[in-house]
Amino acid sequence: MKKELPALIGLGLAVLFSGTGCSDPDRAILARLDASGRARFESGRRVSTPCWTCHDLAGTVKKVGPSLLGLYGRRSGQAPGYVGSDAMRAASIVWDDRMLGAFLSDPGGFVPGNRMVSPGLRDPAALSDLLFYLRLVTRPGAREAGAFRPPARISTLAEALSPGDVTRGLGKGDFRHDARGRREGHSPMIMASHPEKE
Repeated sequence: MKKELPALIGLGLAVLFSGTGCSDPDRAILARLDASGRARFESGRRVSTPCWTCHDLAGTVKKVGPSLLGLYGRRSGQAPGYVGSDAMRAASIVWDDRMLGAFLSDPGGFVPGNRMVSPGLRDPAALSDLLFYLRLVTRPGAREAGAFRPPARISTLAEALSPGDVTRGLGKGDFRHDARGRREGHSPMIMASHPEKE
């Protein structure tokens, strides 16, 4: 009986935990993607692994970096329950694929003085897949059954960033503000990406 006990305990635990949430948390998202989308999603998920050292996806765990839940459309340095760096708050970036692509490819060059410790992701295909993955999983409720809505497709980084985007002030840390806190001196592309609050 002593030799059979570990096997019985293992079998009991397998039965107990089958179907109780120990499966893939992204199954609701994956179920609605075609084969190509699933491949990109899985690739992006693999690329994102280092992100979870500092960031939380559920918005419930305090880590060194801000939660990524609700990332798209949020202003830099403004994550709920997190005090962003002066540099990220001053940058006042509204996160979308274009801004995240530029930031994640060169965090220190895009927003000098930010606290993110990453050399950046320079592989365009990996970055494109990471953006695809993040766009899906950071949406509040995305992992719940019935909540998924596929985003517009970005097949390559070239579709997310045009070649001159980073060199037109994005990568230089040129985030000047006037006395009322409004940005000035930016390219039309940046102004279109960051509407002013009056």
